[in-house]
Order: sequence, then C-alpha cells, then structure tokens
Amino acid sequence: MKILALRGENLASIQHPFEIDFVNSRLGEAGLFAITGKTGAGKSTLLDAICLALYDRMPRLQANKKNDAEIGLGDEAARLKANDVRSILSRGKAEGYAEVDFKANDGSCWRAHWHVRRARGKADGRVQASEQWLENLENGQRFSGKKQEVLGEIERLVGLSYEQFRRAVMLPQGDFAAFLKASTDERAALLERMTGGEIYSRLSVAAYEKSKAEKNALETLREKLGGICILPEEEKTELREKLEAEKASLEGVLAQLDTLKNYRQTLASHAELENALAAAIAQSEEAEKALKEATPRRDELSMVEKVQPAHADFTQLQHTRLSLTQLKNNIESRTAALQTLTGEIITATDALTASQNILSTAQAQWVEAEPKLRRASEMDTEHRAIKQQLDDMQGQLQERDGKINKARAEFEQKRRAHYQLEEQIAALKHELAQFGDFSGIAEQYQPVLDNLEQYLVANRQYAEAEAEIQKLQHFQQQVERDLAGISHQQEILAKERGQLEEQLADADTDTLEKAQKEDYARYEQLQQRHEHFRKLQYASNEWLNLLEHKARLIQEKNSLTSVIESATKQLSDIEPTFNTRVAQYEEAERALNQSMAVVSLAEYRSQLEEGQPCPLCGSGHHPYREHNPVVEGVLGSQRQRLQTLQSELRQLESERHYFHQQRQQAQQQMPHWEQQWQELDYHVQRQKALLAPLLEEAGEVTEYLEHDDPNAFGSWVDESHQKAKENYQEMESLYHTLENRRQRLGYVQRWQQQLMQLGQRENQLQTHAHQVAQQKTQSDERIKALQERLVAAKESIRSRHNALDDLYGDSSWLNMLQHYGAERYIREMQQRIKHYLSLREKLQECEKQLTPLVPDMAALEQALKTLQLHQNEAIDAYHILAEKAQLQYKARRAVLDVDDLAGYEASLKSALETARSREKECEAVLSSLTEKRAADRAALEAAEAQRKDTDKQHREVVHRWLKWQQTFNLTESALIQLLAKDANWVTSERAALKALDDAMQVASTLRNEREGRLRESQEAVDQALTWLTERGADDDEKATALKNALDVQKAEIEESVFSVRRTLEASEQAEAQAGELRSQLEKQQQHAEMWMKIADLIGSASGNKFRNLAQSLTLQQLVLEANVHLQELAPRYALQTVPSSPLSLQVVDHDMGDEVRSVESLSGGESFLVSLALALALASLAADTRQLGSLFIDEGFGTLDPDSLEMALACLDTLQADGRQIGVISHVGTLVERIGTQVTVEALGGGVSRVQVRG
Repeated sequence: MKILALRGENLASIQHPFEIDFVNSRLGEAGLFAITGKTGAGKSTLLDAICLALYDRMPRLQANKKNDAEIGLGDEAARLKANDVRSILSRGKAEGYAEVDFKANDGSCWRAHWHVRRARGKADGRVQASEQWLENLENGQRFSGKKQEVLGEIERLVGLSYEQFRRAVMLPQGDFAAFLKASTDERAALLERMTGGEIYSRLSVAAYEKSKAEKNALETLREKLGGICILPEEEKTELREKLEAEKASLEGVLAQLDTLKNYRQTLASHAELENALAAAIAQSEEAEKALKEATPRRDELSMVEKVQPAHADFTQLQHTRLSLTQLKNNIESRTAALQTLTGEIITATDALTASQNILSTAQAQWVEAEPKLRRASEMDTEHRAIKQQLDDMQGQLQERDGKINKARAEFEQKRRAHYQLEEQIAALKHELAQFGDFSGIAEQYQPVLDNLEQYLVANRQYAEAEAEIQKLQHFQQQVERDLAGISHQQEILAKERGQLEEQLADADTDTLEKAQKEDYARYEQLQQRHEHFRKLQYASNEWLNLLEHKARLIQEKNSLTSVIESATKQLSDIEPTFNTRVAQYEEAERALNQSMAVVSLAEYRSQLEEGQPCPLCGSGHHPYREHNPVVEGVLGSQRQRLQTLQSELRQLESERHYFHQQRQQAQQQMPHWEQQWQELDYHVQRQKALLAPLLEEAGEVTEYLEHDDPNAFGSWVDESHQKAKENYQEMESLYHTLENRRQRLGYVQRWQQQLMQLGQRENQLQTHAHQVAQQKTQSDERIKALQERLVAAKESIRSRHNALDDLYGDSSWLNMLQHYGAERYIREMQQRIKHYLSLREKLQECEKQLTPLVPDMAALEQALKTLQLHQNEAIDAYHILAEKAQLQYKARRAVLDVDDLAGYEASLKSALETARSREKECEAVLSSLTEKRAADRAALEAAEAQRKDTDKQHREVVHRWLKWQQTFNLTESALIQLLAKDANWVTSERAALKALDDAMQVASTLRNEREGRLRESQEAVDQALTWLTERGADDDEKATALKNALDVQKAEIEESVFSVRRTLEASEQAEAQAGELRSQLEKQQQHAEMWMKIADLIGSASGNKFRNLAQSLTLQQLVLEANVHLQELAPRYALQTVPSSPLSLQVVDHDMGDEVRSVESLSGGESFLVSLALALALASLAADTRQLGSLFIDEGFGTLDPDSLEMALACLDTLQADGRQIGVISHVGTLVERIGTQVTVEALGGGVSRVQVRG
C-alpha cells in the first residue's frame, strides 16, 4: 500500500485548497521529505486528512474518545461533540473535504474522498453528516454502497484496519523515546497504549474486583450465620403454655364484649322507640290541628273554581283599557311632531338660498386664478432644474475637498512614520549591542535549554533513587519480621483444627439431621391440621348465626303478609259505600249552586234604585226589587243535606286512607325485607362455599349445610372440637422431641462453624504470607533497578556537563546555576533570550517598513497639487450659476406671490367643491322633511280611526263584566281578587289540603304501630337491665366504663398472644435459616477461594499485575522484531530485556565487545535509533511493512545534538533506500535544512495556513 496524492480544503487552519502529489512532483523523486512549519500551523492536520479520507477517523481524537461533551458558541442543536471528526471543518466555512489517491496491495489505484458541509451552504448552518466515496482511478468507476460498506472496502484494499494503519504508517517514534526513559509501570502503560493491549488492565482490575466482591459476600454470610438467635427448649415450652392460657382468657373477654354490645343495643333500640312514639303522638296532634285550621281555605278554593268563567272577559277588559290609553298618547305625540316638521322645512329653505350664493362667489375666484397658476408652475420647474445643478456642483466641491484633505493627512502620516522608524531602528541597534557575547547563546538557545533540563532531571533522578533505596531496605527488614510472626500463628491454628476434627468425628450428624427433617415434616402437617380446625370452628359459629338470622327474617315476612291481606280486605268493603256517598254529595252540591244563582240575582236587584238605569239592561223601572222568604227556606234545607253528606264522606275517606296507609307501609317494608333476605342469602352462600371445603378436607359430610336446623349442626361442632384437641396434644409432644434434637445439632453446627472459621483464618494467613513474600521479591527487584538508574543518572550528569561547557565555552554556567538556583537561573535566561529575539525581530520589521515610504511620499505630493487646481476651476463655475438662479426667482414672485402653488390651487378647488356639496345637501334635507310631513299626517288619521273601533269594543266588554258581577253576587274588587288566583294556585292549594288529610292518616297509623313495637321489646329490655345491674353498669356511663375496661383487657391479651406467637415463629424461621446459610456458606467458600487464586495470579486494583505480565511478553516479541530492523539500520546495537525485570531494557554494543549498557546511557542519536527501531517493530507487528510504500514519523528530533541528528538522517536514508517514501514531521531548523524536499505549512496569520511543496 502506498499513498500517491493528498488533497483537501477548509481543514482546521488549512483553509486554501491544496494538493500534494507524492509520485509525479518533486516528492516522487525524493524518497525522504520533510513536513515543516511553525507550531500550530497545521502539520499534523495533513496526517488527519489522510486518516479522514481512508477511515473517517483522526489520530488526535483517538486519545480523547471518551470526551463526548458538546462544544460550541451557538445554540445546543448546532454544537458538536468534542470527539466528532466533523469539528475539523474550518471556522466560518460552509464545506470542506479530504481526498487521498493510493495504490492498493493488489496494484490497483483508487481515490478515497471524505466531505463535510453545513446546511444550505451557509457558514452559520448546522453541520451535516459527513459523506464518503471510493473511485477506481483506472476505469473511473465508483464503488456503490453505503458509508460503512465503503469503509469496509477501503480497509480491504489497504489491507490494514485503522489501528494497524495508525501504528504501521504513522510511526509513534516520540512515544518510544519516552518509553525508553520511563519506569517499569510507566513503560507498561506506554506499551499498552501503543499496542492497544488495554484489555489486560481491564481483566486485571476485573479479577481483583471480583475476588474482593466474593470475599465480601463470604464475610456477609458469616455475619448472618453468627447473628442468628435460637431460643432454648425450656423457654419455648413456657411460651406455648402462656399462649394457650392467653387464648382462653381472650375467648372469655370476647364473649363478655359481645353480650355487653347486644344488651346496649337492646336498650338503645328501646329508647329510640320511646322517642319515636312521642314524636308520633306530637305529629298526630299537629295534623289534627292543621285540618281544623284549613276549613276557610277549602271554602275559598271552592269559590275560586266557580268564578273562572268570567276570567276571559276580565282579561279582555284590561286589554281594551290599555289600548285606548296607548292610542291617545300616540295621537298627541304625532300632532306635536307635525308642528315641529313645519318649522324645520322653513329653516331648510333659507339654508338652500345661502348655499347657492356661496357657490357663485367660489366660481368667480377660480376663473380669475387659473391662468396665473399655470405660468407660476412653469417658472418653478425651471428654478428647480437650476437648483439641482447647484446642488450637484456643491457635492462635487465637497467631495474634492475631502480628497485633498485625505491626501494631505496621508502625506503627513507617512512623513511622521518615516521619522519614527528611523529613531526606532537606531534605538534597537543600540540595545542589541548591549548583549555582547550572549547573542551567540541566544541564537542557539534550544540546545542550551535542552541540555540544562536534562542535567537537572538527571540530578533529581539520582537523589530520588538514593532516597528510595534507603526506604526499601528498611521495608525489607519489616517484611522478615512479619514472615516469622505468620509462621508462629499457623502452628497454633493447626493444633486447634485437630481438636475440632476429633469432636466432629464422634457425632453422627447425618442420622440426626435425617430424623430431624422427618419429624419436622410431620410437625408441619399437624400445624396445618390445627390451623384447619381453627378455621372450621370459626366458620361453624358464623354458620349458626346465619341460621338464627334466617329464622327471624321468615317470621318478619309472615307478619308483613298478614297486614297487607287484612288492609286489602277492609278497603274492598269500604269502596262501594264511598262511591255512593260521592255521587250523592255531587248531586246535592249541584242543586245548591243552582239555588245560589237565583239568590245572587235577587240580592243584586235589591241594590237597584227607581229611576236609575240598570247596568245590565239599561231600564229605569225595576219591578222585582222585593224580598222572597220561600227561596231562603229551600237554601237552608239544601245546605244541611250537603253538610251531612260531607261529614260521612270525610269519615269514609279517613278509614279508607288509614287502611291504604297501613297496606302501603307494609308494602314499602317488603323491599327492605327482600334486600335483607338477599344479603342473608349472599352471606349463606359465601359461608357455605367457605365451610364446604373445610368439611370435605376434614372428611366430614356436607349434608348439614342443606338444612336450617342449628341443633343438628351443633352436635357435629362439638365432635370437631374434640378432634382438634387431640391433634394439638400430638403436635405438642412432637415439638418437644424436635427441640431436644435441635439442641444436639446446634452443638455440631457450632463445631463445624468454628472449624470453617479456622480454615478461613489459615487461608488468610497463607494469603498474607504470599503477599509479604511477593512484596519482598518486588522490593529486591526495585533496589536493583534503582542502582542501575543511579549509574545511568551519573553518566547522564557527566555527559550533559561536558555539552554545556562546550556551548558556553567554560563552566561559568555551573557557578550561576548554583548561585541563583535552577528555577531562577533558567527563568531569567529564558526571559533574556526571549527579549533578545524580540528585539531582533522588531529591528527586521522596522527596516522592512521603512523601505517603501520614500516613493510613496513623492507620489502623494504630486497628486495633491493636481487636485487643488481642479478645485479652483469648479468654484468659479458654481458662482456664475448661483447668480442666474437669483434672477429667475424674482421674476417668478412677480407673477404670483405664493410659495405653495399646489396648496393654493387645492384650497380654491376645495372651496368650489364644498359650495357645490353644501347646495346638494340643503336640497336633500328639504326634500326629506317634506316627505316625512306627508307620512306623519297619514299615520295620525289612521290612529284616530283605530281609537273609535277600540272604544266600541270596550263598551261591550264593560256590559258583560257587570253582568258577571250580578251572576256571582260579588263586588268588582271581590271578583277581581278571586280571578287573580290562577290555575297553579288552585292546583297547589288542592294538593296542600290533600297533603293535610294524608298527614293525619299517616300520623295515626304510625302512632299505633310504634305503640305495638314498644310493648313487644319490653321483655328484652328487662333482661338486659338485670344483666347490667349485676355488673354495676345500670346506666350509660358505667356501661361505657365496663366496655372500655374489657377493650383494654382484650388489647393487652391480643398483644401478648401476638408477641408470644411472633417469638415462636421467629425461632422456627431462625432454625430453618441457619441450615440454609450453612449450605450457602460452604458453596461461597469454594467460589471465593477460586477467585482469590485467580486474583493472586493476575488481579490488582490498578490493573498493573496482569498488564505488566502481558506487556512483558509483548515487549519480548517487540525486541526481537526491533533487532531485525537494527541489523539493517545500525548493526552495532541490539536490544535485550533485563532477565530479572521483564519490562526493563538494556542495549548490547557489539563494537565494544558486546558490552551491556542501560538505555539511560544512550546519547540523543543512539536513543533515536533505538526508538525508531522499536516504532518500526510495532508497525511490523501491526502489518507487513514490506508492503507499505509510505511511512510518516511525527516529531522526536527536537532533543538531538548535531552529531545525533547526523546519525538520525543516515538512519532515515537507509530506510528510504528500500523503496519506501518517508515523511518526517518536524520544526527543527537543522533537520529541515538537511532534507532538500519539503512540504511547508506556512502560517499566514489569523488562524489561516497554506501548503506548498519546495525543493
């Protein structure tokens, strides 16, 4: 695989399009080239572009792959994650791309293209998903497929995955340079990162965490087993006896509470009946009183019903009166309106004459002003044209003044800048001369600083190694003392284990546990049977209660049925008599009404006076004014007959209402009885469903449930109680046997637990001894490594001292370093170097700025003279045109001395139009008033005709109204008062009177019923009072005190029963739990020991143990491969791993008789050779480097002295001699000068760079 070309645009700081041809350009002729540029210019961006085009990934984001925070200044939706490769798109750009041409392993040539853009092609749009395609350069055909398929095809063609490509093509030489100088743990971590072997650290940590979790689980089980508390047999026996006694006491207290509750309910019900009877008596009396008080209301109701035929005439009379009043008011208002309209018509006629005069005046003014307006408008147009020319000339004059002033200011600015630059150059040269010999050091400051830093690091490493060796020697003495103490403790534990094993051998544990298990199963069966008997007893008692309730409901239904049948018979006997009396009453009432009509006419005649007209017929002669006594006798007889019938009807109605109410109450109670019967049936069926399985489970027949006789069922209940008692006795006996055997097993279990604890203690001591021994071995290896580091540090101090003497020319640097201290000396030297370089750069910049100033100043002076000449000519032309404009303005004012011609013309036209509009308005108003006056006259005539018709209707209605007064023998006010009561009042009054009758009947029935119930409940009340008096609870307060005392006693007994039962159950659960925990503990012990062994081999909290082991094997393979490359690059050297430290390296120098050297003793060039060989070895492990035609080495040259740099270049020449193209990324000037062909990344400022190929 070989990279042929690289292209891109808008990638980070490289915003200009670029193309690097590695084959056909100057790079194709050179096997070795450099990628150069300042720090931050974008050198590594070229490597990112290669990876993006091929793999859609970037090396720089690989180390930060867990950083998924969203970054950016816009809204949240437009932000990108920190590890998103699309963030490489240049700021403020709408799109960017990276493109690579490469030769695949099969010899075919391909082009991989990666592209990213923003939405809508705008720089502020949201970044879209990246796109990628692959094209065959030989036939131009693109690979069709999705993005992931394209990436897979590229990986197949290249023959490397991304990780392999990153390690094989982009050599991590800088990482191996740090690898050589690192400690053992640091070297393992670096090797892990470079080879991708992070899995071994994770396995090591996982093994350690799993072992720790299993040990914690084992300790948790031990703590649980030790925390279980089991009661002795004697204490459990006492608790069982106490439980039975408390149960018996509880049953007695519950019986007393039930009796007390029933008797209190009986007394309360009796008191409620007494109160209800008193209320019924009061209700009966109130109903009777209300009936007597309602007699006048009945009479009034009868009279209201009689006068209803006159209601229509009364309504029409009111209507005609209202219509006459309204018509009169209408006629008066219309007459007044006609008079008002006549005055308005006169006023409108005057206004029309005035508007016609105004219109004539406005027309004359317009005829006179129109020709003057036309002439003045033409002259204004000419004046505006001249004025526009003046404004244009004025603008040109001002613009030219601005140019003149700008040219003068620019000339003056350049003159002052020329003077200031000359002064700055002189000052900078003088200040640079003050540095003297230090200028030579400042020019090559980087080697000086690097050697100083290495000298100080070596000194610090030497002191740290000496201190750590002393600490490790003290630590080894303490370890030897710990090992002796552990051996003594192991001997003591072995003796204790022997004693416990002898005791366990004497106990037959298996036989005891088997018998205990069988008896416990039998005990559980007896417990279940005991619980069954308890449930059966409770269900049986409930069944007996339901049977008694059922008998009471049957008796109550029979009573209600008897009442309904009796009341129905009585009603059927009364109904014929009642109907006869009703017919007789209606006939008598009709006869009385006819007689009353005659009397009413006679009474009205007596009020007439001779000579006065009659309201009905209008006659003045009244012959029938005399009184008639025969009629009065007939009326008296009819009234008496009507009253007798009415009294009989009320009596029959009362009896009828009573029996009807009695039957209705009984019928109303029937649904309540039905509901009670349904509820009882529901409870019976539910209880039967509960009781039947219990009976079947006990082996009893269920025929008792099909009969309602409680006596037969009660005998079976007694037999069931006897069986329950026998079952309980057997259960108690078996419980004592189980408890004795449990105590024996408890001793065995404690011995087993002690033996297990001893085994755990031995394992802990053995583990501790292994850890201590391992610590001793590690400390020995560490001391050896530190001694080697002392030798290497001493050699490094000597070599850096000599190099600094050569750079300074003497040892003055050492005296200043000791005098000022390392930190201050280096800081002051860096500041001085920085100041020197800053002065030199300023001097170059000033000289560069001074050169173009002289010709610029001469050109500005000539341009200024030309501008001033043109300005004078323009001013003269402007004055001539201004004088012409003044003469034209005076001629215009002579024609018409008005400024606003349009406004003046508009005002004349407006006045003319206003006059015309006013004339039309006046004509319209006059016409409208005339038409309205004609309409009002017609309406007035119609209203007067309607009033005559309505007056005639009113006289006819008055005649009929007077006739109704004579018919009913009532005054007008009395008749009006009766007619005021409408049909709703009649209905409500009739209903109210009937309600009074019904209330009387209900009150009488209710009173009789409650008196009967009170007599029936007296016997039960006497029995309850006797029982309560015997117990000193003959009043409500004492009864409440007795109930409270029983409740307290019941709560105390229940609490005691619950506490005892809970204690017994907890003891049983503890015994079962202890057996389960012992089994779990044995299994967990085996599991924990397995993981502890795994953790001893590979586990550690930091992951170092397994990582170091795995990486030591990787390092051995890496060293073998690196020696192959060293044989080609520099046969003098070979790498070896240190036998006692698998992660340490040493170098064999064949030219020095195979002398073994530490890697710390290598010079800069030698370190570069070794680290490059290791980087090539890593690439060989990742892929076959013989198939790779392109390699890139990123940095690693900054610390090389000239000799070492020469050695590094010779090594690189050897690499490219094999036909591979090698790119070196560096900013070291000496290296760049030695490599002729360069790819330069030049920073242009403002975060923008460009790419060029030179050489």
